[in-house]
Amino acid sequence: MNLKPWIAAIYLLIYAATALPAQAAPNIANAVIVERDGAQLHMAAFAGKFVLINFWATWCGACQIEAPDLAQLSREPDLAVIGLSDEAITPTQWQAYLIAHPFPYQVALVDRSALPHGISPAVMMVQVRPISYLIGPQGDVVKRFVGTVTVDSVNAAIAGAQR
Repeated sequence: MNLKPWIAAIYLLIYAATALPAQAAPNIANAVIVERDGAQLHMAAFAGKFVLINFWATWCGACQIEAPDLAQLSREPDLAVIGLSDEAITPTQWQAYLIAHPFPYQVALVDRSALPHGISPAVMMVQVRPISYLIGPQGDVVKRFVGTVTVDSVNAAIAGAQR
């Protein structure tokens, strides 16, 4: 079997997924994320800051690999990190995971259908995990990261957005 056509096809799919313009998602400055337990996270609370929204899952190996970088990024004063998971697990399973794997930043278990339009995985084209969106201080999507993020990749995107 000749793998070259498959490799080329996979490369094109990855390129197409990462080459979409950041403006594909609307401004989310006033969006409200409702967690499964009813708690609300208001994006307006982060006005004037960069926000990294990371779609992840407990079963995702790559998500676990990027977790130390996300933890380090969460300590930066002008950046908030929010982890959103829309996987089908019970609240008991969720709490057990959080106890075993504490996060130094906000994480939320959400229903995909309950996310506001601007953060909806359908609008933000979330098909894989992890995938992250860097939101600028005005609420606009600055960059989409498909796959793991690093401290350097996020800081480079922030520096580029500040130019």
